[in-house]
Amino acid sequence: MVTQRKMNFSSHEAFVALDSDGDQNIDKEDLRQFFSRHCQYVPDKELCGLIERYDKNRDGKISYCEFAEEITPRCLL
Repeated sequence: MVTQRKMNFSSHEAFVALDSDGDQNIDKEDLRQFFSRHCQYVPDKELCGLIERYDKNRDGKISYCEFAEEITPRCLL
């Protein structure tokens, strides 16, 4: 018998963990600091690619709404 575990994931907590300066947006420097805290080096090109992927209004930063929209499952089976 396989049991399913309920995941206690909070998109808000994830966003706060990425928003290192607390300005309610995630920018390239926030991402760089997040990866640095986790001993990971990510080149600027890759950081810019992440911003471009999630930044729907193209203002150079990711708002909570943009973030939550992208990471929230669209369909639960």
